[in-house]
Amino acid sequence: MSESLQSTRHTQATYNRPNQKWICGRDCDDCPCHLGPDSGGRCQAGKEFDGRRSGECLPRKRGDRWICTRQELHGGEPCESGPLPDGSCCREVQTCQPKRSIRSRRGQLTLAFAVLTVAWLVVILQPQESGEPSPMISGGELSSGHSFIGNQCSKCHSDLDLTAVELGKMHGDMVRHRAIDDGKLCLSCHDGVGGPGGSSAFLAHTSSKLTKSDDPAAKSSRPAMKAAALLMGHDTSKEIACATCHQEHHGSEADIKTLTDKQCQVCHQQQFEGFGKGHPEFCQTQYPYSQRTGIRFDHYSHYQAHFPEEQESRPENLPDGFNLDMRHGESVSCNACHVPGSMGESMKVLPFEQSCGACHGGDTTTGERIPFLGFPSADLDGMNGQLAKMESPRSIGTWIEEAPESFPWPVIHLLSVDARSALAELRKADVDPFEPSEEALGNPETLKSIEKVLWGFKELAHDLSQSEAHRNPSNLIGHDELIRRLSEAGFEGAEEMFKGIPPDAFDAMRRGFSEGNYVRLLKEVEQAREGSYPGPIADEPEPSTDEPEEMSKGLDEDEGFGGDEEDEGFGGGEEDEGFGGDEQDEGFGGNEEDEGFGNDDEEGFGDEEEEGFGDDEEEGFGDESEDSADDSSEGETEEPKLDPIDPGQWASKGGWQQQYGVLYYRATGHADPLIKSWLDGLAARASEPLALAHLKEGFDFQSGVSSVSSGSCLKCHAVDEVRDPSGQLTGAKIRWASAGGDQKQRKATRFDHAPHLILTDCRSCHETKTDADDAYLKAYPDSGDWNDVTNWSSKANPLQFQSNFKELDKKSCSVCHDSTHVGDQCTQCHLYHHDD
Repeated sequence: MSESLQSTRHTQATYNRPNQKWICGRDCDDCPCHLGPDSGGRCQAGKEFDGRRSGECLPRKRGDRWICTRQELHGGEPCESGPLPDGSCCREVQTCQPKRSIRSRRGQLTLAFAVLTVAWLVVILQPQESGEPSPMISGGELSSGHSFIGNQCSKCHSDLDLTAVELGKMHGDMVRHRAIDDGKLCLSCHDGVGGPGGSSAFLAHTSSKLTKSDDPAAKSSRPAMKAAALLMGHDTSKEIACATCHQEHHGSEADIKTLTDKQCQVCHQQQFEGFGKGHPEFCQTQYPYSQRTGIRFDHYSHYQAHFPEEQESRPENLPDGFNLDMRHGESVSCNACHVPGSMGESMKVLPFEQSCGACHGGDTTTGERIPFLGFPSADLDGMNGQLAKMESPRSIGTWIEEAPESFPWPVIHLLSVDARSALAELRKADVDPFEPSEEALGNPETLKSIEKVLWGFKELAHDLSQSEAHRNPSNLIGHDELIRRLSEAGFEGAEEMFKGIPPDAFDAMRRGFSEGNYVRLLKEVEQAREGSYPGPIADEPEPSTDEPEEMSKGLDEDEGFGGDEEDEGFGGGEEDEGFGGDEQDEGFGGNEEDEGFGNDDEEGFGDEEEEGFGDDEEEGFGDESEDSADDSSEGETEEPKLDPIDPGQWASKGGWQQQYGVLYYRATGHADPLIKSWLDGLAARASEPLALAHLKEGFDFQSGVSSVSSGSCLKCHAVDEVRDPSGQLTGAKIRWASAGGDQKQRKATRFDHAPHLILTDCRSCHETKTDADDAYLKAYPDSGDWNDVTNWSSKANPLQFQSNFKELDKKSCSVCHDSTHVGDQCTQCHLYHHDD
């Protein structure tokens, strides 16, 4: 049964309207006057209206009579006396002190608090002189790791304006206002998060390679997960702010890095009770091995074959703890080569000298020495013949005939830009500029490219032969010119790539050639740079014994090659000296007058008239005249001669050496810095034809682990290809370190070896495969793995491998990792932040 509402007609009820500021002072006695206070809070008792004074009521006139309205206002009977003749009420009402209504008093209190709040904010928000906020403002004490920030709020909180758009985002993105902008400030210190420039810092797991869920909360079957996702405002299709997981201002003891399993399961929807109860099996095929090791070392063959052999011949070379009667899985010799890294997480291999040097130390100074600077052998007959037929007949001119036993590959990176470009085009067309075919010489464009390459070598010889900078176009000489040319070719760290080269090495190399020929070569370069090339060569000329008069341009008058004084010999220091002589008219180290060494007219050593050394008429070495025979028949005693020293055999410890006009280098030991610099530089530029050719042939990369290059680096160190997302080769990387060590790359899964080694040993997890078919070793490139079609090794991909050890499974870990033993929280093994 419904009840009717209270009547609100003014003749049937009185009430206080809620918007009134004042109420009658007698309202608390339930007898308020019918007029109540006015808007100013003044009592209206006895107030006159049209000359009539009000009382308990205000009489109303009906016809010519005044009627009491008390009954209408208060109920009951009208007063006995009735209204006065003038229409005033006969019953006066005493004035009262009106009171404020509850609404009015609440409004005043609110206003007072608002004023006080503003005043308080004005005081505490007054910035310090430094511009930082007042120390009175604090969201709470920072964690110990961030305590150094103090009151510098701007270090972590961005100053984004609160525009209408941003306010809208606060509702649309679950209170995510400014969170990403604040997170970007975190990267000013945590610069390693999210890759270079923090490009992936706010993506799920700070990785651009992970698949993102569109709506993780909707997929969850557990209300708690849905609620957590909602409260976190989390949607992995959007950026995730740092503060989503790392909440500050909870005190110095707060651990802001620790995540709970429930936080992880907001996104990871395959929920389970624990690691041993529901955790998926390790999905990686050869877990925990994701690629081949950087150092090629077969544990099985060493323990089953090499170490037993060493035990018989050189037992001192065996690792500590090795026992021939134990298989590798039972040996305790792991620590002889492996120790935990400084952070404890990874195992690193001890230095070469401790782990491998006892057996393999000598290998690092063997191998073929590398010809660094020299003239490659060139067949110029056909080349000069074609040039003679040109519109402007010319020839290559003088070429140094001596050549190294192999091509001096580093020289190609020292050529001019035009010469390098021409050489790259020739190799692309499969044309050898030093032994070109008739077909190649018949092509005008090919002929032009070959000419550029050959002149590039001659210009290099000229520019490295100068002692005065103004004689070179670059205004640089010596080491500076070498570094300039190598840097121009695009190599970084050019200083390291010719480190330790002796100052006189190139000069000694020049002295291995005929002085006259070399001077002619230098002169031809100077004339060619002025536009005048050597004339055509019709027939092979007889070797000239006299230096052309014009060849001396650029040298002091009557100087020898490199001489400083008048009438010097080849490098002599005094007047009329021979090659290194100390006295007037001395020969090569001789002490007697008129014994010249290749520069004086009488008794010269190789280029002058009379008694030359193999090139001149009359009394040459090996082609003596009758006079020489007669002298011998007369029984004259020849001067004793020193046996020559082979620098390649003498310098067993490597380094720079010069022989036959070629400057060589041999590795000085393990991790030779110069060899390492060249390999790194070439590998990084392996996508470029000339760099690849140098790496392939100069360092014998095409033979892989069978490389015979000096240092034997590629025998043990893997070369891993680097490709862009489209699969194009961009370069390669030499793996100087093993897979262990203190790695900078952060992975999704971590394993801390240090505490595990206290409770168990390596054998519990790492069991060597019985590698009967050498699958582990076959994953590395060898001499038969070069693909001539692609011009690249077929085994340069580090992801195509076979591990030396058996893979691990979940069962191996769950023995200890459960809720009752060492714990099974997600973050014990998994990192949120990891690299792509």
